[in-house]
Amino acid sequence: MRKILFLFLSLFLLFLFPPFSFSGVYKDLEPGISKKSDADRILGKPIREIVKGERYGYDPKGTGAQEINISFNKQTQVIEGIEIFPESPTTKAKYQKFLGLKVPTVTQQHSNGNLLEYYADEGIALLYSGPQDTSPIAIFAHVNPLTFLKKAVEGKPPTELITGEWRWFNGLIVEITGGGMVAKDSRGNMADSGSWRVIDASKRKFEMKWRAGWTDTLTLSPDNNSLEGTNQTGGHVSAKRIIK
Repeated sequence: MRKILFLFLSLFLLFLFPPFSFSGVYKDLEPGISKKSDADRILGKPIREIVKGERYGYDPKGTGAQEINISFNKQTQVIEGIEIFPESPTTKAKYQKFLGLKVPTVTQQHSNGNLLEYYADEGIALLYSGPQDTSPIAIFAHVNPLTFLKKAVEGKPPTELITGEWRWFNGLIVEITGGGMVAKDSRGNMADSGSWRVIDASKRKFEMKWRAGWTDTLTLSPDNNSLEGTNQTGGHVSAKRIIK
């Protein structure tokens, strides 16, 4: 009777949640630690070569996934990410409940225009099938926390993270481009200008140097729409992206 109950419970859980182990680990394969030899031993030899020496597709039969792709470090052959394509549409709510996902560390648009969320503590990345988190999950990935966040922030040119128009805390409209920044007043007259640089990509920190003498150290929010920090005197500085 216990065996029957256990079997029923197992089938129920497989139906309720995607067939993944737990955050950061898939079938005893842990990004950042496990190697290609481990993947080949557990999942079998790759069924296709996507990028020679770096990215391979594995047979998803019996896993409940439609497709499984694994990326490796070309030199060390350590697993960088395990991408799993769900067989059926899966909502964010199921992953949040199953893995205890909270607030994403990084939220950005993928190159295809769809939403990408990365959860650093859990070593999880979610790529949606649309631009909002209400869209079904297209790809669920276990990733190497030591490298994925760096790629998520540094992999995209910094200009894509903070360029655009911002409403500064003092009412000025600041336009940030790859070549610098210009602040204008409400009448459109230039009030100041300066340059910026990335201080720490993993922490999303930027430095803004103004010709007027101010130096702001700011942190970009996960949704890329807010800047918060201080100037060299410790004064509070903030800005909100102007979304048109």
